[in-house]
Amino acid sequence: MNNAQRKRMKEASDSLSSAIAIIEEVRDEEQTKLDNTPDSLQNTARYDMMQMDVDRIEDILDSLNGAETDLDDFLPPPPKRKAK
Repeated sequence: MNNAQRKRMKEASDSLSSAIAIIEEVRDEEQTKLDNTPDSLQNTARYDMMQMDVDRIEDILDSLNGAETDLDDFLPPPPKRKAK
């Protein structure tokens, strides 16, 4: 892999990390809404749909975190500079 390709792969890795952070924020916001739902509304279809959304976001995050790990493992370390 040449330097230009290495740079593009690093940019992709950085973008993926940013996407994961955004999705985690959304998941946390949705989980907070669930946690703050009054008991009287927890056995509703709307509550169940919100819970399914959180579960699905968790699945997505698991996949993306796996891809991020694979990408980080794939990326070679930067070339060592020769000492002068």
